[in-house]
Amino acid sequence: VEKPPVSNEEGEGMKTAGEEVKIHIVDIEEQLRATIRRLAYTAEKMPPLPEGCTYTVIVELRDDATPPIGHPQPWVPSPPSLQKTVDKETDTTTEGPALRGPRATPIRSVDSGAFVLETWVEQAAPKPEDKKEGKKPA
Repeated sequence: VEKPPVSNEEGEGMKTAGEEVKIHIVDIEEQLRATIRRLAYTAEKMPPLPEGCTYTVIVELRDDATPPIGHPQPWVPSPPSLQKTVDKETDTTTEGPALRGPRATPIRSVDSGAFVLETWVEQAAPKPEDKKEGKKPA
């Protein structure tokens, strides 16, 4: 009978039947620090954000993990610029302006055994009115 993984008391690793994986908290802290620094560096190289921009941090948990506080979150519809619209008279589909050119920039991937962290920056294409007014793209 195989035993499930068990963390040791220091939180430094996971043990499975017959094997021990040592993960030191210092290593995880260094990986997180490097990820945050890489995010800051990437942000420095990007053009300034237009007024009113927002950001989102998404955390995905395993199916058997405890959900975060406040879960489930309220349903929030996406903005019209991120939706497709269908014209029933002409039977045509039009993409929202933000769907025409999103770009994802990978930042860092960390797999420590205890958790997996993938980080990237995702940018939508500038709105058409921003191009007309001569604003820098987001």
